[in-house]
Amino acid sequence: MNILDLSQFKSLKELQDYANKQYTTIAILKQKNDEQTAKIAHLETLLSSKATVLNVGSEQQEICKIEINRLYQKTLRGPLDFQEVKVLETLTKLLLAIEGKEVDTKKEKETAKALKQLTPKELIDIAMQKTPEDGEGN
Repeated sequence: MNILDLSQFKSLKELQDYANKQYTTIAILKQKNDEQTAKIAHLETLLSSKATVLNVGSEQQEICKIEINRLYQKTLRGPLDFQEVKVLETLTKLLLAIEGKEVDTKKEKETAKALKQLTPKELIDIAMQKTPEDGEGN
């Protein structure tokens, strides 16, 4: 660090101008330092908390809802193909994550296990059943 030689200033006005510039620089750097300190404290808080909620805007949430609704409307006209079912599953999990909810994977695994144990005839019988909205009961 260089020591300032005051003899380089020819008048008191020059010295005051220099001091004012130094003060402005110090004030700007102090403000930036305070902002960085606040950011660090915020990030440390985020890191120490074990929040799993995604911090995304409502735009992503709306996109998920729109796409889920589009797939729902398609199911009213006919069945979804495998790829569309996977997209629906992904969108649903994403929407739940955005809303801070967890997917019950234990229940999913139990359902998948139960479905694997069904015979083809039982699966066909389930597929052929009419829902109450169709005007017929089981």
